[in-house]
Amino acid sequence: MKTVLTPRDRVKAAYLHLVLGVEVQTIAVALEVNMGRVSEAITALELAASDPKEARRRMSGPPMGLSEESP
Repeated sequence: MKTVLTPRDRVKAAYLHLVLGVEVQTIAVALEVNMGRVSEAITALELAASDPKEARRRMSGPPMGLSEESP
């Protein structure tokens, strides 16, 4: 099982779910990743489409789940 999605796979996962209505579980199995990675890709694309400034701000900070105080 892969631990990360390529940028192309992230867009593909979001497209499959948001446009074609494919379930997250099905996409995760097809791309051989955890369902959480697929959900992250979908959320990132939704955020970028709705609020580009906020998406850029989040992408410039530490990775999700990590604070700047983390070692």
